[in-house]
Amino acid sequence: MSWGWLRSIASGIKVSVTVFGVATGGLLLLAAHANSAETSVRVKADEARIVPLVASPSTVIVGNPSIADVSVQNGTLLVVMGRNYGSTNVIALNQAGEEIANFELSVTTSGVHEVSLFRGSARASYNCAPTCESELNVGDGEVTFNRILTQQTGKMGVVTGAVTNGQASE
Repeated sequence: MSWGWLRSIASGIKVSVTVFGVATGGLLLLAAHANSAETSVRVKADEARIVPLVASPSTVIVGNPSIADVSVQNGTLLVVMGRNYGSTNVIALNQAGEEIANFELSVTTSGVHEVSLFRGSARASYNCAPTCESELNVGDGEVTFNRILTQQTGKMGVVTGAVTNGQASE
């Protein structure tokens, strides 16, 4: 029997499937909630991932908030934002303080278009898709990191209206 149809339906969605034998030799499939089977979640740095929950959390705990940020959307969806590569855990509790989710979270770099340039011991990171542009990564040399951080902070200031014509707005 081909199970390709099930794989195509569940593509990109982790589900727990329990298979029970039936006296007639048939199979009964029961799909559990997506997060109950999810003990490990991976997300790339500077990207987001949706993790569905079985119930609305009243408290969400991130083991190391410098690695990831989590917010709740539409009551039962966790939006996990990878901040910096590393590993941590996420726990969600309902109003009664009962655990409704507990999973390991791994934040990775994309690696696909990433190039590292070393000048002595100082590293500079680039994203080369399709042309190489400087990228801010923890572990880059201090001079390169600070230069890119200053530029990105200035750009975000312009985008958010905090900076106009090179001057901070009050």
